[in-house]
Amino acid sequence: MRNSAYIDETRQALIRKGSTVRVLEVIDDSCGFRTRIVAQRKDRAFVTLNITSECEEVARWGSGIREVDWRECLGGNALQSHLWHSAFQVLKHRCCPVPAAVLRAVSAEVGAIKAAGVAIDFLSSENRPVAVVD
Repeated sequence: MRNSAYIDETRQALIRKGSTVRVLEVIDDSCGFRTRIVAQRKDRAFVTLNITSECEEVARWGSGIREVDWRECLGGNALQSHLWHSAFQVLKHRCCPVPAAVLRAVSAEVGAIKAAGVAIDFLSSENRPVAVVD
């Protein structure tokens, strides 16, 4: 998996070409895998996705969702969408953060949310982040 500098270079190159694009990096300390998500609006209804991951399951899932109808995966019947249905079929870990990150990428790309970072940390009893041990 490439580092954040590579992701930034990819994003900048696409912006120079006149495209909008959202690039997210997911780092899951519990499994140790990194995933890169690139979302780009294709037209009024569809967003193209390029998902690369060190996790074989996530990489396989990502290869099956190269394009999504954002109205389907963000709408009222989102759990029936191909994105979620395929995630439950392919990914054995139900708490994998990648499907939620893909939804955030799609949402930001279509302007439904602000493109901003998200952090989920376990806190100790003193409300401090739990140290990660390598």
